[in-house]
Amino acid sequence: MTELLRHPRAMEKLQNKTIGRDPLSWDDLEDYRPERFLNSNIDVKELNFELVPFGAGRRGCLGAAFATVTNELALARLVHKF
Repeated sequence: MTELLRHPRAMEKLQNKTIGRDPLSWDDLEDYRPERFLNSNIDVKELNFELVPFGAGRRGCLGAAFATVTNELALARLVHKF
């Protein structure tokens, strides 16, 4: 890690890849375009490594299922009230 800190270009490349801003993966990184995800066939309830908000595998978040159910319940209550 200390070797990376001495090379700013390598650190910038590493940071871009880790936060999902790799220019090889996305066009127009600075633009907010949520429609780029509309045709995605990723199921958040299965182990898809394209979308890993809670980690994956054995080291995944223990509360991922709880968070998903809680979000669905909160959205259902909002829709029901209005």
